[in-house]
Amino acid sequence: MQGQNTKTKRGFVKFGTGLYLDISGLYLHKTYKDPISGLSPTAVVPGKTLWIEGGYKLNNGLILSAGAMWELTLDKRIDVVYHGQKELDFEENYSASIGYEIHLGKRNYFTPSLGLLFDRLTTSTAEYDNPYIHNDTLYISNPVISKIVDTELGLVLSLDYYYQFNNNLFVGARAGVYYILGFEGITLTPVLGVKF
Repeated sequence: MQGQNTKTKRGFVKFGTGLYLDISGLYLHKTYKDPISGLSPTAVVPGKTLWIEGGYKLNNGLILSAGAMWELTLDKRIDVVYHGQKELDFEENYSASIGYEIHLGKRNYFTPSLGLLFDRLTTSTAEYDNPYIHNDTLYISNPVISKIVDTELGLVLSLDYYYQFNNNLFVGARAGVYYILGFEGITLTPVLGVKF
């Protein structure tokens, strides 16, 4: 009877919310300086993430899944005009992954998965043209608030641990690593889900 229930519970939905670390900020911290202020951006920008994923377990044990994740970070401006003001980064990730569920004993499971990622980053920022200093006065032209959208493909590695209850609910934790033209970020979140 238990084997029969396991066969019928192949689908799942899971989600989580937690911490997002912008690893790409480490690279900018070491390499970029604002041409006027001479300052570098902060080394790591902690943000928030929310994700949801659904999938299906095949007969051979492989798991096919698709998911969406949203990340929100606030950067502090380092330029002279808007120094210290906050700049909003909103990132959307959509992924298709393949993974494998490893039974660790009792009701404990570990699921690594690797997926292809479509990333869309929207930055809302204050922009201006041709800043220059004359007689100790800063001059700028055309100050505007603009949105910059950047789309890229990448990879995501997710490592999920969870505990399965008798009623098909499960709870655990996820660590995710995102690679988009270099290491982009890391997520650490709890996991809540259900099998059906």
